Amino acid sequence: MFVHSLTGKLSLAFTGFGLGVILLAGSFGIWNTADEFNRRKFQQEELPELVRQLVVYYEDHDESWETHDEDPPLPSYAVLLDIDQQPVDALPKQLGRKRAWLRRSRNFGDVAIAKDGQVVGFLRVRHPPPVQNIEDVTGAAQSPMAWLGFGAILLTAGVSGTLMSRRMTRPLQELTEATRAVAAGDLEYQVPVRSQDEFGTLAQAFNSMNRKLKTSQQQKRRMTQDIVHDLAQPILVIRGLVESMQEGIVPKSAENLQVVRQEADRLDALARDLHFLEQADSRRLRLNPEWVAPRDLANRFRTMYQEPARRVGIDLQVTVSANLPLVHVDTERFMQALSNLATNAFQHGAAGDTVTLTAAVHEQEVRFILTDNGPGVLETDLPHIFDRFYRADGSRNPVSGGSGIGLAIVKSLIEALAGRVWAEAAEPHGLRMVLSLPVGSVNEREKALDSNV
Repeated sequence: MFVHSLTGKLSLAFTGFGLGVILLAGSFGIWNTADEFNRRKFQQEELPELVRQLVVYYEDHDESWETHDEDPPLPSYAVLLDIDQQPVDALPKQLGRKRAWLRRSRNFGDVAIAKDGQVVGFLRVRHPPPVQNIEDVTGAAQSPMAWLGFGAILLTAGVSGTLMSRRMTRPLQELTEATRAVAAGDLEYQVPVRSQDEFGTLAQAFNSMNRKLKTSQQQKRRMTQDIVHDLAQPILVIRGLVESMQEGIVPKSAENLQVVRQEADRLDALARDLHFLEQADSRRLRLNPEWVAPRDLANRFRTMYQEPARRVGIDLQVTVSANLPLVHVDTERFMQALSNLATNAFQHGAAGDTVTLTAAVHEQEVRFILTDNGPGVLETDLPHIFDRFYRADGSRNPVSGGSGIGLAIVKSLIEALAGRVWAEAAEPHGLRMVLSLPVGSVNEREKALDSNV
């Protein structure tokens, strides 16, 4: 129903507000009209009669304002002044109010009291008496024209309130339609952005969310396809070799069995990597962080990969800046991330290449930078190389492209350690991988050093 909708409620609210304004303005207008009506009536009718009575009193009392047995006809809202415009002290009625009244400004002015053309005194009136007959004032407000104007104003308030409420609720209605469309699977739906206010910002945020959801769905489908491919390839090799050995086409040699073992290991590694990503996504990844010196991490990396690098003809270099602050990391998880980067660098490198690991402080972070002078990747690929199953060379061959999970694991590990990771192009060619970890406070570092002593 219209009344229960937001548009109806806003329309009623605007109409009620308009009615309240009309009543307030009408009340003020009636009050102001009554005051003006009262002043004019007093000036035109009552004030001249009061002056006339005072002149008669003056004549009847020997043309004097001096004390007499009979007080002059002076109402409570008036003060009698002498020829010098000073209060007549002889009148008892004035003793309590004369000085205060002289300091007040809202009055009718001093009205001269004259006899035979000669001023004999003044009358100062503070305010007129209240309206005796309110119908005289409100009669005009009850005329047909007044009611017609009131109705026109109320109608205008209702119509304008309805139009404004519809304008305000239109973006919400469009957003509701868009939400239903997305719930039905239409990820192409976009909400029109009609303004730059809060509703426009909300529409832009919804459209951005919808685009990200569409991208996520596309990545999910692509990831599913990649997983199927990466699972199918070793299974195909294993099945082919086993069937060939069973049929006697190839011998059951140690070499063929080794191929089967290698493909099975690939399946196991892929399953473990997928399990790791699932744990990271669901925040169930177990971490054991501790305060560690960056130099210790770099030296461990050198020990682990110096010999593998020598075997493939790659020159491994490690450089660590002096006096680096401690970092709070899970050592094994961090070394796993560095190992994935090293494997990636060795896999895409060649004999004679150089791989360098440097550790240095940058503002409130310690950055581990692994740089190689291999072929590198395109600038357009750099923002995506940490995406799951993304292969910068576009190859489906695991020897060149890999499974596409290793760098995604690096990103999940570093982010789980409250760090950041990104890739940069190295000059003149190659790739630079940056792992950035936050440093601890001075108190935390001192506590860690004391515990190690």
